[in-house]
Formats: sequence, structure tokens, C-alpha cells
Amino acid sequence: MRLVVQSPTQPERIIGALEDIIDNETAEMRLSVAYVTASGVQLLIERLTERLGVSKWRKMRKRLITCVDYGITEPEAMTAWGALPLSSLHVHNADLITSTDFTPKIAFHIKMYEFRTGKKANLLVGSANLSERALVFNWEAASVHVGISNLKVLDGRWKQMRVGAIAADAALIAAYDAARRKHPPPPPPPIPPPSNSPSDSLWEAINSATCDPAGYEYFWVDAGYLSGGSQNQLELPRGANRYFGFSFANYDLPQEPIGTIGLAVRSALHSDRPLSWHGDNRMERVNLPTGFNYAGNVMLFRRRATWFDLTWTPLGSERAAAWAGASEAVGRRYWVGKKGGRVCGLF
Repeated sequence: MRLVVQSPTQPERIIGALEDIIDNETAEMRLSVAYVTASGVQLLIERLTERLGVSKWRKMRKRLITCVDYGITEPEAMTAWGALPLSSLHVHNADLITSTDFTPKIAFHIKMYEFRTGKKANLLVGSANLSERALVFNWEAASVHVGISNLKVLDGRWKQMRVGAIAADAALIAAYDAARRKHPPPPPPPIPPPSNSPSDSLWEAINSATCDPAGYEYFWVDAGYLSGGSQNQLELPRGANRYFGFSFANYDLPQEPIGTIGLAVRSALHSDRPLSWHGDNRMERVNLPTGFNYAGNVMLFRRRATWFDLTWTPLGSERAAAWAGASEAVGRRYWVGKKGGRVCGLF
């Protein structure tokens, strides 16, 4: 058993833990989660397809038990789940749809994520709902259990959690949507962006011995507009190579290869991405895999044993604000360079 704790200074821990327990041979996903949002479903699907690939994802059985308590679960999330291949959706307390509000007599409050192969199951149980906030930056805690072989016990508990839930169809979702519009839940407050500008660039912090990028799991950078014919050349701050395991500092040279790194992007591992120094713009540069539109996003690298996961989110999104806030809270938010206005950070 492993305990995972997520906080404003340690974001991405829940979705990261879910990524870690998705086995390459996962054939079935069973989620029993009280509250579900469209952004949470989208994020989980994104990470699952990145991990498994589209073909395995489509062949995987997908089952979800949720509820309409307090009107928190979004009808859009139900519709999105119901449209997935090989999916089923069951809803607790559906009788609340025809009541005057969504307050349950007995609340459904379970949060369980199960991923299983033919012979074993991996499980995450804790406080996190299937929402972007819960998966990325709320205070959350969860226990992770890997390699459970007694599947009969899990099957029995799954049947127990389904007691009283009814299968959701388009008519039920439409009725819930109409009732929820009459009694909408209060919206969550927005995630505020950092209030202060960085005082130093990353390279200035490294030179002053106040930051060692090699000691951090996550590194993010505003992508801005990427260079190259395929717009896949991401300009990085001087010193970024330290995060990737190098110690390059020959910035008096006009141009110099630094090394290669492995990047896992959308279920594919690219083991030979060039990292280099370019004196013309005084930036380091990494060549990302082609075929994606990176411009206008914030890029997030996650350290693995021998490679780095790469994901991204639009500049100005709540996830981008959460990453920036985490770095600012620990004093690790920096300018990419003194010109241009791009920022980066570590956590």
C-alpha cells in the first residue's frame, strides 16, 4: 500500500498515481465515484489513451457508478461517459431528479478507481472525485494498492456498491439536466493565477546556487510560439538541461549539442529527442515529437526513471494556474529569459 497526498504545493499527484497503476494489459476500468465532471472525464481519458494507446483504450471495458447528490455531477460528464465504447453508467439517488432539490437522505460518497487485467487489479481509494480539480490540485489523499489477486472479493464489493443504482440512459440524463438548470449547484471559485512576477530567470537562480533543477519531479514552461518547420522546437531557458540530467554551461559557444532525452508523448516513447544550445537567441532547445500543436500551451515534464513524460494544457487554464501557483509557493517560478515574458517553474 502507498499513500498519496496532493496539495497546492504538490499538484498532479492523484492523476499521476492513476497513471502509475494503469497496466499496459489493463482490460477493464471500474470507477465508483460520487461526483463526476466533464473536465475530469476528459483528463482521465487523455491519460488513459496516452498510457494504453487508442486501440487498447477502445477495447477496454469501462464501468462507472456515480450519483446526482447535490447536483454536483455534470450531465455533460454523464453524456461523455455514455458515448465511450464498451461503457456502462449507473446512477444512485436518481429519484432526486423529480424532487424539489438534490439533497439525498443517504449520500453516495465513494471514490474508488479500479484497473484490472485478467488476473489482477490495481486500486486507488481515497477522497478524490472524478473532476479536474480533484485529480490535479485540490487537497486530496488516497491509498494505492497494486497487484490484488483476490478478484472475487472486489467483484462482491462492486455488486454491493451498485445496489440501488439504476442504469442511466439519454432520457434520464436529459431529465437531470433540465432539473439541474432549475437548481444549479454553486460554481467553484476560480483558481487565481500567481500575483507576483518572478524576480530572477532560471539561469540566475542556478548561478546564485538557490536552485538545483535536478532535484524536482516536475518542470513546466510556457511554450509561446515554437520554432522549426514543424513548430516542434521548444525554446528552453539556460540551465534547463540540469533538470534533464546534464551539466552544460558553455554558453559562449555559438551552437552546441547537449544530449538526447527520452520523451513519452501520447502513449509513444521517443527515446532520442535532441537537446541543444543555440547562441543566436541565447536559448536551449528541445525537439519535441512532431504532429502536435504545442503553441499557446504550458508544457509539463514529469521525471521518470529513464525518460520524461510530457503533457500540456492551454495557457490561462486552471491546470496552468495550479502549476504556477505550486512553483510560486516554493519559490521556484522563474523567467525563461529577461526578455519575452515567458515563465517557467519547478515543483
